[in-house]
Amino acid sequence: MSFRRTTIAVLTAVLAVAAATMVTRATTAESAAGDSTTTADVTSTVDPTTTEASTTTAVTTTTTAPTTTVPRPPAPPAAMVVARDSVPSAGWFHVTGKPVPAGTAMLRYRNVHRLIQTGTTYHPAGPLSLWFRAPGAPGSSITIRVEALNRWGSVIGTIGTVTLTTGNAMLPLPRNTGAGKRMVIHSDAQQVWLVEADGRVSDTFLMSGRRLRTASGFDQPGVFRVYSKSTTMRYCAGRCGTANYMVRYQRTTVSSVGSHSLPSEGGQLVQGVEDLGWPLSHGCTRLEASKAKAVYRWARVGTVVVVL
Repeated sequence: MSFRRTTIAVLTAVLAVAAATMVTRATTAESAAGDSTTTADVTSTVDPTTTEASTTTAVTTTTTAPTTTVPRPPAPPAAMVVARDSVPSAGWFHVTGKPVPAGTAMLRYRNVHRLIQTGTTYHPAGPLSLWFRAPGAPGSSITIRVEALNRWGSVIGTIGTVTLTTGNAMLPLPRNTGAGKRMVIHSDAQQVWLVEADGRVSDTFLMSGRRLRTASGFDQPGVFRVYSKSTTMRYCAGRCGTANYMVRYQRTTVSSVGSHSLPSEGGQLVQGVEDLGWPLSHGCTRLEASKAKAVYRWARVGTVVVVL
């Protein structure tokens, strides 16, 4: 009896220990399971964040702005440039800079505010290099338009427009015009010099002549001699007119070329004194009345005339 009680007590103690051990293991397992869940929660929280960061980086790397080539605006057309060898105080200009189109045979330049003040000269296609006289009151401005003409005189293009500060001073006598008493006529500069036998210039003044060949087809430049003079003369070139103090120095097949006063047609002067310096004649050298009379008195038959 005592032995059985002892045995039962031992077994009871063993069972209690076993139960306690099982409870402890279960608690440990639950605790481990809880830790695992927590870890899983932490891992699942971190993973999306990491994935977003990775995705953001990928977008930044792969989304590159396309390279866009912006076309440059076309260069502005070249402008006419007044060259440094111009003499503005004398209204003597040299313009360059803008190309002259193909098919050009001549250039026409004109004062846009006074259309009678127009000149025409030979000029080929290619680089622009135009000399012209455009005189005016000292320090005044003048606006010149330059146009390209073909061989028949039709406009084929506009070279450009330029505003200039001008004057009316006289240019010095050009070099290499000979020796002795002579009258020098510069068709481009539209100026006359009266040179004495000792080389002294006794007078110089503006004229209106012609830069192209004469109406009868003769070239202007050359060395001539006065062969005839008359106090009055009459002409018919399209319209008829009269002029005074004619000094003839070049013969053509249809007429004579010389210096004279501003002509009159129908009782009206064909141009004003303010238009001297522009090439407006059919070939002759038009002068203000007092200068035409002075040349008539100064020149003798045989006097040399040099036309440049």
